[in-house]
Amino acid sequence: MGMKRRAISPVIATLLLIVIAVAAAVLTYIWLTGYMGTITPHQAPTQLQERVKIDAVKVNTTGVYIYVANVGDVDTSIVGAYVLTLNYTVVCGGSNNYALPKGSTTQVPVQGTCTLTSGKTYIAKVTAKQGSEATYTFVAP
Repeated sequence: MGMKRRAISPVIATLLLIVIAVAAAVLTYIWLTGYMGTITPHQAPTQLQERVKIDAVKVNTTGVYIYVANVGDVDTSIVGAYVLTLNYTVVCGGSNNYALPKGSTTQVPVQGTCTLTSGKTYIAKVTAKQGSEATYTFVAP
């Protein structure tokens, strides 16, 4: 009698099918990510940002003036200017609308009567049209 040939056991056959399926999935993933990389741009579009900075604060008998620079990428306007205590209590200020083209500096008067104590530290704050803010700490003369 001849030798009987045996087939691969069911366990090994199952493992072999799993390995083939995983390899096919990995190759498909690699192919798709490579394809997606060619159709999506490699650089994100440049976002334009609104940014303002307070350069100085001037206090005299006629009022308080905040010098604001537009250091962002877009034209904006200052819609609020305030003087606050160090505890963030509003001393004076309110809404206004002063145009601030990109790269420029403007003087923004603080609305209202500011009663400041000489030698005391205050915070000047401005708010721009799209919501960016800047603060500057100063000592009243």
